[in-house]
Amino acid sequence: MTGRPVKDENDAKGYAHGENDYVILTDDDLCNVALDTVNTIDIQKFAPAESIEWVYLEKPYYLTPDDAVGYEAFAVTDKA
Repeated sequence: MTGRPVKDENDAKGYAHGENDYVILTDDDLCNVALDTVNTIDIQKFAPAESIEWVYLEKPYYLTPDDAVGYEAFAVTDKA
């Protein structure tokens, strides 16, 4: 570790496999990884404000995921 910036042509992705031993991953390797989740929330659409009945505006309600992976993704968006 020199503290100097790494040139783009020397930039690589990988992980340490031991002292001074690294496994380098290519872009193809990363594309072929089967992920359980992508940790994203897809918003289908927003409801127009005038379509929401006043009774739902009296007290705030929101839904949360029911599993650890979903909650982790939700927690990132709930920090605002």
